[in-house]
Amino acid sequence: MKAATASGTTGVVTKVTEESLNLTVSLKLKKALADKGANVIMVRETHTCNMTNVERTDFWNKSGADLTIRIHANGSESKKASGVLMMVPGDKYIKDKDMLLKSAKAGEYIMEGVLKNTKAKSAGTVKSTDLTGFNWSKIPVMLLEMGFMTNPEEDRLLNSDSYQNKIVTGITEGVGKYNTYINSGKKK
Repeated sequence: MKAATASGTTGVVTKVTEESLNLTVSLKLKKALADKGANVIMVRETHTCNMTNVERTDFWNKSGADLTIRIHANGSESKKASGVLMMVPGDKYIKDKDMLLKSAKAGEYIMEGVLKNTKAKSAGTVKSTDLTGFNWSKIPVMLLEMGFMTNPEEDRLLNSDSYQNKIVTGITEGVGKYNTYINSGKKK
């Protein structure tokens, strides 16, 4: 059981909470995707969201969305931990192979876009089987950990407008590539 609303980690230099950073980047992403013609449905657009993780997943399952993009920032006890991490669902509980493949492709393309635009270090891609938001999802889903707020250098970057814009550009490019992949009918 997790709290419905949690602030997550906090920037070691900026003192900005993860939930605040996530919302800032998500609102920028909503605008960028909408400018490209996407219909974006947000789980939250304010600092308050009283839905549990199961309720959030049920919300996006019923929304008619084609893809769920979860935006987060990482934290670690080590101030040296760094890099962008992509998380996609694993197959321990999910048996829908098409959903797993689409989630992996979305994660791959979005990670490529973010790394290309930010020049950040990759912390890799992890297949996770312990996230409610993955295991209850019926649509493709991925979770982007934008960097470590517990790393002073990354905290400063993550909280700069220009770096956030690079992340958003990378995600937007990745979504474009993913849509091309989905619409091509060539599921490799």
